[in-house]
Amino acid sequence: MTDERVTRPLDHDMPLNKAVPSKSLYLTKEDCDPPILVHISGMAQDQVETDNEKHIVTVLEFHGDIKPLILKTTTRELLKVLCGGDTIRDVVDKKIVLYVDPTIMYQGKLHGGIRMRSADAQPAAQPSYDPGQDFDDSIPFP
Repeated sequence: MTDERVTRPLDHDMPLNKAVPSKSLYLTKEDCDPPILVHISGMAQDQVETDNEKHIVTVLEFHGDIKPLILKTTTRELLKVLCGGDTIRDVVDKKIVLYVDPTIMYQGKLHGGIRMRSADAQPAAQPSYDPGQDFDDSIPFP
């Protein structure tokens, strides 16, 4: 596969709903905002069609009524770290959190995308703000 764009014109009689489907069969970043806790049930390979080209993708499947997640190399490497292994057996039955990372770039533009983190990870606690708190403003300057 090359990085060059391959153009395949669509048939003029194709319905617009088929040309631009409104609902994905796979998780999208909109599905993960707010973050969702998922329980991994397995992995599979799906045949998908984009721009009239069929190819095989590996997907992460989940327990419950949650669409699968198409895996890329970045998410594959994150799974290895989060699940502590490099086989599918190491991943199955683990729980992770899927969330939107707005800093993901695609074709040179900020696009945002799905990232994952450990289900055990908690955001760092922030100290509470006390409007009556007295701050030491006597910081010496050289």
